[in-house]
Amino acid sequence: MLAEKISDDDYRVVMGDHKTVDRAKLDPAVVHALLAMEPGQITDIIQIEKAYTIVRLNKHIPTGKTKFADTEAQLRKELESKKTNQLRAALDEALRRKGKVEVL
Repeated sequence: MLAEKISDDDYRVVMGDHKTVDRAKLDPAVVHALLAMEPGQITDIIQIEKAYTIVRLNKHIPTGKTKFADTEAQLRKELESKKTNQLRAALDEALRRKGKVEVL
């Protein structure tokens, strides 16, 4: 409760829940502590450079393969968004290169 009351982190309003976090994005000290924990456990205070943190392990999701059918919709949406952004950037560049502006 103390961390929730005095924390500077924006996640304090949801009891610090950051949802799923990729292991590569975590500080090595945090990863080391999490490897020794079971879901639901909370670490002692961990110092990361000049900051301090307390971590709760909600769940460990091991790496592995996902069925295409489970991710198809998300992948399709991401690819469509990426293609749309590429087309917009290309159009913007072409218009800037070839376009003429007249001041009336």
